[in-house]
Amino acid sequence: MIFFTDHSDEDRGDIFIGSKEGVLIASKVSEVLELLLRPLKDIVNGAHMIFYVCGSTVRDENSFKEIKEAMQE
Repeated sequence: MIFFTDHSDEDRGDIFIGSKEGVLIASKVSEVLELLLRPLKDIVNGAHMIFYVCGSTVRDENSFKEIKEAMQE
């Protein structure tokens, strides 16, 4: 079981990855999950993932679609 927790951009549903000079930076859900999960793909294959992210990630149609697609890979 894998737990993922983060904040997201309320307008776009993108996931925050850090800040630069005090400005928060967010990336597309697919990019973040690719970077986090690809190196672990053999370990996490078939694992249950629980996302604790802001509702905008699910409300935004594209972000939610990217989550579902990442879980099917």
